[in-house]
Amino acid sequence: MRILVIESDAASLKLIRTILISGGHEVVCADSVINGLTMAADSPPELIVMDVQLAEMDDFSAIRYLKTEPRLRSVPVIAATAMALKNDRERILEAGYDHYIAKPIRYREVLELVAMIAENRGT
Repeated sequence: MRILVIESDAASLKLIRTILISGGHEVVCADSVINGLTMAADSPPELIVMDVQLAEMDDFSAIRYLKTEPRLRSVPVIAATAMALKNDRERILEAGYDHYIAKPIRYREVLELVAMIAENRGT
């Protein structure tokens, strides 16, 4: 599966990338939301993993863009976030994210979620 990771924290970006590559996925990375959205628009991935709290935009502008852009609206987006309270999760999913993983990132959780998404998409 071709996955775009949008994450401004270098350590988190490296960890997510390493996990996904170890699972056999093709991974492209962006260290800013602007670069990530541009990359997604230029070459839509099969899945996006994106930090919720990105510096260049408010928390939900990026997901609103992804879910209204015709070429990207069907691409599943996983929120990767340190906001781990129950109401945070609900708020994130209501904003338009398809799935949610809490930081610190857990190896098995990421790969299981990606496998489930791939299975549901038939890839």
